[in-house]
Amino acid sequence: MLRILVAFAIVACAVPANAAPSRATSKIRAYQGRFETVVAGGNELAVLDSLGAFSERAGFVLRSRDEEHLRLLYERPAVAEEVARVGWTVSSSEVNRLQFEVVEGKNGRLEIVSVTSLVQNPRALDEKEMDVGKLQPWRNEMKGMLERVKRAFPA
Repeated sequence: MLRILVAFAIVACAVPANAAPSRATSKIRAYQGRFETVVAGGNELAVLDSLGAFSERAGFVLRSRDEEHLRLLYERPAVAEEVARVGWTVSSSEVNRLQFEVVEGKNGRLEIVSVTSLVQNPRALDEKEMDVGKLQPWRNEMKGMLERVKRAFPA
């Protein structure tokens, strides 16, 4: 009888397999220009899919999707004007990068933590990345995407 009670307690306390993490990773929290948006609770994968759809509609290509930790990484080639705007020399390897994480929010809601950055030599040993979340036009682009997701999942 005791074994049955212990087994029941373990099953009752188990976290669902795709439940949102309680907080974003330290890497994404280190960005000064990060965005934090609260959406309705519910299906975390639906929120992730919506973020992906809006990113792809904006011309970004999926580089990484982690459904277990609810993370997305999208990239698209940067144009010379964007590279010059931050003072870098154009090397034709630059990309705009979007990173999203869906985490637990308060009161059963979900929170989207996202960053946008400009990257030179992506996935190379000498990769150089700049947080552009506070700079235009990157800020407005990310805010627009997050607003569309917020309207799709009103909190």
